[in-house]
Amino acid sequence: MVETDDYHKARMLAVHVAAAGAMSGLIGVSLVNAHGLSYWAMLGAVGPLLIAMMMAERTRRQEPSGTWSPAHRVTLFRAVLIGAVATSAWSHPHVIDTRMVMAVAALAFALDGVDGWLARRTNSASAYGARLDMELDAVFVLVLSVLVWTWDKAGSWVMLCGAARYLWWIADHSIPWFNRPLFPSSHRRHGCFVAVSALVLCLWPWTESAWPAGLASVATLTLSLSFGIDAVWLLQNRGRPR
Repeated sequence: MVETDDYHKARMLAVHVAAAGAMSGLIGVSLVNAHGLSYWAMLGAVGPLLIAMMMAERTRRQEPSGTWSPAHRVTLFRAVLIGAVATSAWSHPHVIDTRMVMAVAALAFALDGVDGWLARRTNSASAYGARLDMELDAVFVLVLSVLVWTWDKAGSWVMLCGAARYLWWIADHSIPWFNRPLFPSSHRRHGCFVAVSALVLCLWPWTESAWPAGLASVATLTLSLSFGIDAVWLLQNRGRPR
């Protein structure tokens, strides 16, 4: 069998995804044993990686030339960190060190721009890399929303923030006029930045309950506004040719 460049890149990606999955599993086992968590917490450890990979798979198949770049190592490492944060959702905030959870979440957030910078630096940016990064951001928002809710930082309404991307995905696959390219804009990136920043800050052990609730409100409203702008634009342009 002749190993083409595309085949080599796909194999490299598979090897690194397997390594990231193994690392997530080991971290999950360590947290389960250290804090006496349910083994269901292992779903949190490997879930973010699996969800992001599945959501981005269609783009990978459409653009095989973009299946691998060194920047993916940073993206996959972010998935490992997000998995560690997600595992803590099975623990009570009085049992686990919430400051450590916040620190790991902050590191995952700080690395968000590194993979894109590295891809541009090495001239290896691709539609697949951008899609995988975007889907991992969506999982991160979901994980943080679950933590904020289960740790009683805010009410169940904060889950609207975490579910926004997946509600959009359902609409995209069920409403014909939703499935069209969106106009270029920075509001999506800025909305995600504000939402993740606010949700990460919610994890701090605030003495005043109003602070995390207020931050969660900012995250939910900002992300809802960002998705709402795009939804209104699609509605207004539903009859126009693509």
